Amino acid sequence: MTTESSSDLEQLLREFRRHHDRLRSLAGPPDMQAVASSTDDLIREIDLIGEQLLVADEELRVQSEELASAHSTLTDILTAYEQLFMDAPVPYLQTDLDGVILRKNRAAGRIADASAAGSSRTLAGLFALADRPAVRDLLSHIRLSFASTALTRLPDIRPVEASLQQAGRSVPVVLSAQLMLPTAAATLVHWELRPRTAGPVAVGSAPSVTTVVSMAAALQKIASAADLASMADRIAAAGSSLVPNASGCALVLRRARDRTKIASASDARARHITDLQRSAQQGPAFDAVQTGVVVRTDSLCDDRRWPRLMARESKVCGSALAAPLIGPRGPLGALVCYSPATAAFGIEEESLAASFAGQAALLYSARELEHNLRAGMETREHIGQAVGVLMERHRLSSKQAFDLLVYVSQRTHRKLRDIALCVTETGEDPHEFLKTAPLA
Repeated sequence: MTTESSSDLEQLLREFRRHHDRLRSLAGPPDMQAVASSTDDLIREIDLIGEQLLVADEELRVQSEELASAHSTLTDILTAYEQLFMDAPVPYLQTDLDGVILRKNRAAGRIADASAAGSSRTLAGLFALADRPAVRDLLSHIRLSFASTALTRLPDIRPVEASLQQAGRSVPVVLSAQLMLPTAAATLVHWELRPRTAGPVAVGSAPSVTTVVSMAAALQKIASAADLASMADRIAAAGSSLVPNASGCALVLRRARDRTKIASASDARARHITDLQRSAQQGPAFDAVQTGVVVRTDSLCDDRRWPRLMARESKVCGSALAAPLIGPRGPLGALVCYSPATAAFGIEEESLAASFAGQAALLYSARELEHNLRAGMETREHIGQAVGVLMERHRLSSKQAFDLLVYVSQRTHRKLRDIALCVTETGEDPHEFLKTAPLA
């Protein structure tokens, strides 16, 4: 946008110089009356160009402020994401395909008795000597998985039991991995370290490769949505297919003054149950949005946490699982899954729903921010055009023209953007709106 405005300004300057050269060429003709008439015309054209230059300069200033604001906002979001990773209570590591540690959060730094900053150490070097072959085998398995083209035929990447070498003692841990999408720098492997309790590791404690691939494909489809409404539909549909035992899902978003909105639902039953909770201001969906924690119930019609919901005549029984969508500024909504069966959801379903909702929240909040920034820039562009029209029409300064739009907007109780659109698209004069404005 700034490049286009700069080219427009250069074009105006070239036109300004052309008219100036023409004015000087008329300095000595014999017919002075014709010269005076041509000079007056040129002066008026030059005045108009000067006003257009002022408008262009104002638009460049506004666009520069918008870009600075967008840059500041994106910097804040990146900082928030970095803090989410670094302060996560679960120890996380990120390595390349060879096991070289690129990043680790503070929890991983504590459990590995090392600094939380990035390190060039290899992952295998953290473990006791007897356990390093198992870690190397896991790395080899991940490299083979990355080289394979048939992702659906890959075996599960099983967790590995090993011991960290830590200040002369061994700390038993469980090491699980998830292959992440390639970046511009490297292909990342996301590792999770968990202290190992007595007894063997449960087979179902880590999601299978099929589940991880399905979730990655669903997130890619969500990210490619054309707008926020389509993205909400895809989140609800993906939740219904990803979470085991879920017959339907609804996406609830938080709005101003603690109000909620059903952004999408995978089916009519999910929408109906969620709407009952909105009406009662109680239920798993409402609690997840308000508290930002996962809420689960084995029976909606018998759960005494929500007496108003139980008293509804049109109540629907069954299980519910509400996973909050946590954005950079806190809970922005919840993904609510339903099942007609009692006690349909357990710990594994809760963990999977929470993981998917967390990733979907980042995608949705980023798209929402982009939408708001684009709408703000378009509004600024319309207002700038309206300011230019009023400057030319009424011989006003840029500040006077903008103040006129603000005054009319306040008096008529209409949005400033709508007033600007009327001025630029229909040619209406702002003073005409004041004639039909209600008395204060």
